[in-house]
Amino acid sequence: RITSNTGFNATNNASTSILRMVDQNGTSNRIMSLNGGTGIADANLFLGYLAGNTSVSNATYNIGIGANAMSSLTTGGNNIAIGYSALTNATSTSDNVAIGTAALNSATYGANYNVAIGTEALRFNSSGNSNDAVGWGALRNNTTGSSNSALGHSALYYNTTGSSNTSVGFYSTQYTTTGGANTALGYEALWHNVTGDYNVAVGQGALQESTGSTNTALGTGAGQNLTAGSRNIAIGYNAYFASTTGSNQLNIGELIYGANVDGYNGTVSTGNIGIATTSPSARLAIKASGDTTGRAFAISNNSGAEKFTILDSGLVGIGTTSPGQKLSVAGDILGNNIIGSYFTGTSTTATSTLRGALGVGTTTPAGILGVSGTVTAGYVALIRNAGAGSSDGALWLD
Repeated sequence: RITSNTGFNATNNASTSILRMVDQNGTSNRIMSLNGGTGIADANLFLGYLAGNTSVSNATYNIGIGANAMSSLTTGGNNIAIGYSALTNATSTSDNVAIGTAALNSATYGANYNVAIGTEALRFNSSGNSNDAVGWGALRNNTTGSSNSALGHSALYYNTTGSSNTSVGFYSTQYTTTGGANTALGYEALWHNVTGDYNVAVGQGALQESTGSTNTALGTGAGQNLTAGSRNIAIGYNAYFASTTGSNQLNIGELIYGANVDGYNGTVSTGNIGIATTSPSARLAIKASGDTTGRAFAISNNSGAEKFTILDSGLVGIGTTSPGQKLSVAGDILGNNIIGSYFTGTSTTATSTLRGALGVGTTTPAGILGVSGTVTAGYVALIRNAGAGSSDGALWLD
């Protein structure tokens, strides 16, 4: 049986309309109440079994729809609760939106400016402020953490006191409890992070097992193997770190690696960068793909022509892409003056032509060939066929 009663309170000139349901035992239970002030804009609307609190003293502009929705509220305003037990325990809160079964169920005193959409979203939040939770169980265990944003099934599910986290994706940062200022975007991104702070993980499974702080991972599975360690950077699909517990590591596309990448706030890092090596031994270290004619390093002009080449074998070519010796030069070499008009140097049998004067022991040769030195054993210079006798085919200069 449904009954209604209307009362008039002369003290504040407010009227209260209550719709009750009487069960077969004669017990009267409230199912709807409308309490208004001087105008409809001041009204509270409660619809549902035991929805709202008929003894509210200073609560205005609230809407509670659903059994037990906002049933404890006494002061506060601008709250919206839709769903079974939504904002049930709130006594003095304002500007909250709770939509879903048990959404913001435990908010009591001082929990303001929260948005919870989804079953058990922000369920255990007691006094945390300015949280946004959308999805089943999003920020479910949050108690006092504030300024968190969680979008997705179980996003930030176990967070209790962590603040300023942003989590988007199914299970993203699910196990974070006290960590703060983390950003996770993607399915299971930062999944097992518990207390780490200032991490950024973008991509499915990025930094999935990490528990450290100030790590950055961009790409599906990036940094997925990291379990501990801080200030690591991984970019690329399944870009893994050389050490699962190390810090200050860099991996870009499983090709460019860094060690001791420890700079921040304008401070230059002290470490090294390696190409194709995870343990660079110099500021820039390159590991060749083989030990023969493959190119380990090359510099080209703006037309794409190679001008400087280092082969996998270590041979260096200047002006040639196929050096035949440790250093092969095709072109002029300039010291104080040009000493070579043309160096081919493209093979082990290549010959070269010199231009100008050549000085041996002197910087001012008087002719094409100038030799200057101390007379020893009766001659200045000796040119001799190495295969001949001691004097056959020899030339002495004295």
